Amino acid sequence: MENKIWKVIGFWALALLLLVATLIIFRWALAFYDWARLDAAVLGTWIGGLGTVFTLIWTIRLATAETRRREHQEMVVARLRGAGMAARIESANIKVFMVVTMLHFAVKGTRPVEDFAFCEEELAEIKLWTIEEAIQLVPLPSNVAIKLAEVVDHIHTVRATLNRMSRMGFMSPEYQRERSAEMLKVLDLTLEYLQDAKRECRLGAVQLQLITP
Repeated sequence: MENKIWKVIGFWALALLLLVATLIIFRWALAFYDWARLDAAVLGTWIGGLGTVFTLIWTIRLATAETRRREHQEMVVARLRGAGMAARIESANIKVFMVVTMLHFAVKGTRPVEDFAFCEEELAEIKLWTIEEAIQLVPLPSNVAIKLAEVVDHIHTVRATLNRMSRMGFMSPEYQRERSAEMLKVLDLTLEYLQDAKRECRLGAVQLQLITP
């Protein structure tokens, strides 16, 4: 929204600059040119010059309007695609929240190895999106596309750590707490990103309902 406001301001500022420049040239012409000796050819040149300036202003206006229209279309398409991903994002949010809850217990005290294996299985069940699907959401605000791409990386990283811990025959309480705290830090950020994505994709779902008969 803010970008659109600045684009509109930029257009009218440029148009005003061109208009002021035209008026200055016209004022100079009135003051220093001997209009009594003006012939038809020179008059045509002045009129053509003024026409060129106003044509340029109108062309810029049309180009700006076309850009706004295209950006609006891209936003609508991205929201509709986001609506199609909303269920997966919601499912991922639930799974990650469950793992975060269990890791909080692991930070406070020793947990059996089976708990870490269970957490890894929960994250493995998430149907993650591809980088191509995330790129399609680039027009959405809040950097949703980038955040969803990072969510995938976060989950893969935490899964690798959980898998390694679940295969260890023994781990010290200090090691368990340290690794759990590291994973919590990553997954807390993951939950934040998922919440942002879920909010934007829900708007797309609402739009889809409005245009569906």
